[in-house]
Amino acid sequence: MSDRRFLGLLGIALVVSTVLTGITFNVKEEERVRFLASTMPSAVQCEEQATRTYSFEFMVTRELPDVRILCGLLIKRASIPGEIPWGVDGLQRKALITHLLEELDDLADGSPFYRVYEVQEDSGTKLEILDFGDFLAAMGGKDLLRTCDTLYAEEEDRSGNVSFYRGVRDFFFNSERTLLEVKYSSPGESRVFRSESLGTQAEGYPPISDAPLDGIWLRNLVAGDRVRVEVKANTQNMPYWRLLGEIPFCHEGIIRLVVVETGQGTAGIRTDRVE
Repeated sequence: MSDRRFLGLLGIALVVSTVLTGITFNVKEEERVRFLASTMPSAVQCEEQATRTYSFEFMVTRELPDVRILCGLLIKRASIPGEIPWGVDGLQRKALITHLLEELDDLADGSPFYRVYEVQEDSGTKLEILDFGDFLAAMGGKDLLRTCDTLYAEEEDRSGNVSFYRGVRDFFFNSERTLLEVKYSSPGESRVFRSESLGTQAEGYPPISDAPLDGIWLRNLVAGDRVRVEVKANTQNMPYWRLLGEIPFCHEGIIRLVVVETGQGTAGIRTDRVE
């Protein structure tokens, strides 16, 4: 196949995929993990100096030889009031997106290059999330996940208002500047990664750049085992949204995505928010 044509189509799909609808799957499988607790910080004003902690915890409900935990962050990019209809132009754009993704499927020779998740939140809000992370990491290495957006989402609330999000497969935006610490623990394994900005507190710990963007892998979990992930961010180093130039965004309108996978497929999805 033509690599140039393939990458060109992928670029188009990434640009327009924020309005993707209608090609999703529901995660409906026998329970294998149960989310127990989650913390999200309150909103932070632009350029405010503060330390914020994100965490989540889940319990395994039956024996699982292999578990992979994927983390991502998305931020709101645009909103459309429910009273504004999509119209003919919007329907044409959705048809174009579907066609482009079908062409990419053909060019990828049957290998999956994106995942689409559908999430129904307790508030009634529906989220459709498109994840290109594994495909792009396979093409350019996992470090590529730090340099480009790999997550896209469309949200529709109970009033019909639509919002679009984009983001990264990482523990936070621009993680090597922003994160102070990433740690995870299970009965059989515990790891801590710390920023060099912590000085002596970081001695003896692997750097933030070594934190596993391609997923936290855990082995041989049994029913009742608990897994916890905790992330600390320094908001003084809040990133700049590159599409808008050197303009810092506020620490709000953020969705954290957690996906737990096993050898039998997706076992759990959780979304949490900083409003």
